[in-house]
Amino acid sequence: MDVTQKLTGQDHADQSGNLSSNSHRARRVLRAITFAFLIALGTAYAAPARYMNPASGFSLQPPAGWKPVPADHFRVLFAPPKDKVTLGITASTISQARTTHDFLREIAREMGVRIKEAQPLSPQARKRAGATDGIKASFVGEVKDGKSTERFEEIWIFRKKNRIYTIVLDGDLEVRAKRRDEIEKAILTFWIH
Repeated sequence: MDVTQKLTGQDHADQSGNLSSNSHRARRVLRAITFAFLIALGTAYAAPARYMNPASGFSLQPPAGWKPVPADHFRVLFAPPKDKVTLGITASTISQARTTHDFLREIAREMGVRIKEAQPLSPQARKRAGATDGIKASFVGEVKDGKSTERFEEIWIFRKKNRIYTIVLDGDLEVRAKRRDEIEKAILTFWIH
């Protein structure tokens, strides 16, 4: 019997109709090879790992290829290998009386920027994130060294009890436009624990 016959199970019965031990072995080998191949294939095409931050109580699945990079003002900052765009997440404890809109106005004042637009997140979006309140907004303008420069940032703010989470998208506008779908999919995976 040749190797192909052994691996496919052809010619597997003896004259009495009993299966040979070689045939059983060949089938086990073929199953093991197939299983290993499927695992390797699944790993190659698997979604990126979910980023978990138990201390801050959130998780997110970043876009494929984006890695956490060092950041001063964020719990985590994700960036793709080559493009100039970042997705940062912060977590803060607040008083119960403040809403996400109050927090947004405070951020704009501290940064010296103007809120271009702001809209409440839908009940479905808040529920999907595990939040009780939420808003999406964009900022324009920035003051650096006494000079005003034009800048555009997008921000999503989620609140659950006395915790506020912000997701800030910053970077080159063309790159952000090109990567819009994967960025929005990542934001849809944000979950407050």
